[in-house]
Amino acid sequence: MAKLQAVESSDPDYFRGLRLSGVGFSYIGKKRFTNQDRFYVNNTDQVFVVADGVGGLQFGERASDSAIKCLKATLALNPLIQMEPLLGLMHQSVRIAGMQLTGKGSGIGTTLTCLRNLGNCCEIGHVGDSKLYWINQEGIFELSQDHSVSYRPKAAKVISSFPQKIQSERTYLKRYLGQNGEFKPFIVNFRPAKSDFILICSDGISGAIATAEMKAIIEVSESRAHAIKAFIASAETRGGSDNQTAILVSCI
Repeated sequence: MAKLQAVESSDPDYFRGLRLSGVGFSYIGKKRFTNQDRFYVNNTDQVFVVADGVGGLQFGERASDSAIKCLKATLALNPLIQMEPLLGLMHQSVRIAGMQLTGKGSGIGTTLTCLRNLGNCCEIGHVGDSKLYWINQEGIFELSQDHSVSYRPKAAKVISSFPQKIQSERTYLKRYLGQNGEFKPFIVNFRPAKSDFILICSDGISGAIATAEMKAIIEVSESRAHAIKAFIASAETRGGSDNQTAILVSCI
């Protein structure tokens, strides 16, 4: 089974020209009035990001917008900034936007999953419940760490003799950009190989499609754009209840 590896920065020859090439697309879905997902693909600077506004808060699209804009501006000024301070700046930008929009620091929020090619390894910076998968010859592996908790809402009072309908489990986020309290992103390095794929997606896709199906779609698709459209089509057949965003990265 593929494993995450601790990568030493003193290994400058590891990649030997390995590059990442990403394609992204976002779709509003069938049941949402706004698209709160945002994505960023920069094949030149080797940065790939998916952000998904927190649905339980206001202005989710403004939160994801704020995070992406901050990332782009920060990397333009300091392309060598480390992941943790980069995520910290995005977190503060979302909190400031929340104060301006709602008058409180936790007024808006967004998940964010960022992939960077550092030259001798790939780095993941993550907070929330968007996903990053590594697809290689051994299988498909989730590398992001889910920051959500499942719970079953309390059932309403029985007001008839009919059995109560069992309510499905829901989730709430423990961590996201813009939250109150201590901010603890998940950061890890790993080493893909040429011909591997990396998929970053919002929960509108990961919540609707099993990982085995994702891998099968990638294997039979004629292009990365075709694979992403197939992800969205598959999610739509299951109701399309959320925004659907994905970046598919090939290692070349």
